[in-house]
Amino acid sequence: MAAVLSPSAAWGADYDSTSYKNHRLGIDLTVPEGWTITRQTGYRSMLLLATPLQRGKSKPQQGAPKLAEATIALSYGWLGRRTLAWFITESKRGLAGVGLGVTSERPAKVLNVRGVWIEARTKDGKQAVLQLYHKHGQRVLVWTLRCPPARLKTLGREIERFIDALKLKPT
Repeated sequence: MAAVLSPSAAWGADYDSTSYKNHRLGIDLTVPEGWTITRQTGYRSMLLLATPLQRGKSKPQQGAPKLAEATIALSYGWLGRRTLAWFITESKRGLAGVGLGVTSERPAKVLNVRGVWIEARTKDGKQAVLQLYHKHGQRVLVWTLRCPPARLKTLGREIERFIDALKLKPT
């Protein structure tokens, strides 16, 4: 996570393992099937961390993505007078600071959300990060998928499932 993300609004949230509501930020999320969420306190701007449910099966269903290889985080930041482009530039510096090199940046349209995709990888190539940045009022919401690079394209679709389950309200 980049250092530009703001102090936590998590204190205004109601959540359990299957839903997250933050009235202050206007976020209402029903967690997609196959995932569970926890609140994170290690990063003040991180609202939640989604991890795959452990089903006790030794083999995944054929054709199903290997979710155990992934985590999805939702963070936020305040724009104020700054632009989304400024925020992304600062976040890319933060990614570099933790050893992730940006490999691509492209416009995003996921269902009703428009924003920017950022892809980054560790120098050793063992981990990849896919981030979706999008505005919500004067805030930036950042979805971060972390997984092995070979799974990035398949697991990137999981962010779409979260966006589909997301209801944003005016704040």
